Amino acid sequence: HKNEKFFYFLDNLKKNKVIKKIGFSTYDVSIIPKKMEIYNFNLVQVPLNIFNLHTKTIKNLKRAKQNFKLEIHARSIFLQGLGLKDKVDLKKFNLLNKKLKLLKDYEKKLKTTKYQMLLSIIFNLKFIDKCIIGCSSIDDLRTLKNFESLNLNLQSYKNILIKNKFILDPRKW
Repeated sequence: HKNEKFFYFLDNLKKNKVIKKIGFSTYDVSIIPKKMEIYNFNLVQVPLNIFNLHTKTIKNLKRAKQNFKLEIHARSIFLQGLGLKDKVDLKKFNLLNKKLKLLKDYEKKLKTTKYQMLLSIIFNLKFIDKCIIGCSSIDDLRTLKNFESLNLNLQSYKNILIKNKFILDPRKW
């Protein structure tokens, strides 16, 4: 009953052009169909990065986009900034450090930056409508302004994928 009132309120805001879209944020893309049973959302925000782009995740997002006409917004593209580091000085992130080493090797091979690689991987996913990117300085904004996407094939970076939810989900840190 509370949900009905809440969604009625949101619908009125949308109808009166106070807001344009209604969405939700999730760490688990498999719950999208269940959320869509509750309400006809316009968008979903999910963490997507080179470390968590598993085939099942991609299929679930493409299916959600097609079946529900959802906009897909990617967040945590840099895995809360850890993807831009060379090393994380915590023992519990040993697996991530191995993946960061591989990422550094690709960076050297392609003569580019991790920033450009991590963003390009997401920009190359045609089903992503928007990217949410955090900036902590004017330099970050300048870097973003000058960003040019590389044409990277996700299949080439499958060895960087991580299955460990502890590393992929910042709520567990």
